[in-house]
Amino acid sequence: MKRDFLEGLTNGDGQKILDKATIDSIMTEYGKELNGLKDDHKKAIEALEKERDGFSTQLDDAQKKLKGFDGVDVNELQGKVAQLTQDIEDSKKKYEAEIADIKFANLLDSKITQSGAKNNKAVLALLDIDALKQSKNQEQDILAAITAVKASDDYLFASTNSNPAEGNAPEGQEGQQPLPNFSNGNLQTGNRNESGNTGFDFGFIGVRPHDTK
Repeated sequence: MKRDFLEGLTNGDGQKILDKATIDSIMTEYGKELNGLKDDHKKAIEALEKERDGFSTQLDDAQKKLKGFDGVDVNELQGKVAQLTQDIEDSKKKYEAEIADIKFANLLDSKITQSGAKNNKAVLALLDIDALKQSKNQEQDILAAITAVKASDDYLFASTNSNPAEGNAPEGQEGQQPLPNFSNGNLQTGNRNESGNTGFDFGFIGVRPHDTK
């Protein structure tokens, strides 16, 4: 808006509508509003320029990175990355499976040993290993499987009855005579019983003392 425009406004009689003071007030308010718009526009332009400069920097970085791939087959590179990722995942699954197998084998062997098995391999041959390995509760199912084997093939397990009074002599000692009783110091001191004997009959008859002459 121009000042001349306001000063030239007249009514039907040719008289000016606005006096100088009114025109000054209008121009002052118009200037404030115009300056505010200019500030807003300036800030918007600065923001756009800053964003533009940011994109320009990103573009420069991208172009530099692309130059690093000059002569490189991008598709081949992507294939190698995908293969490497798959190999890492496969190795992880393999190691996890091996660790699980080791833990399962140790648990199985310990439970068979605790059951009193005479030969762990013999008992192991009668168990459904694959089913036990896939079990969600391996320890409980292993114990149940061993119990079933013990019920059907108890000869594979050591007997719990080892009382000598029931006639079960230790293995390898059947038919042997009991050892003599060396209590009361008979062997060391030669104490005699009421009949004059020491309690030991070694079959020595008429042993002549050594002639010192």
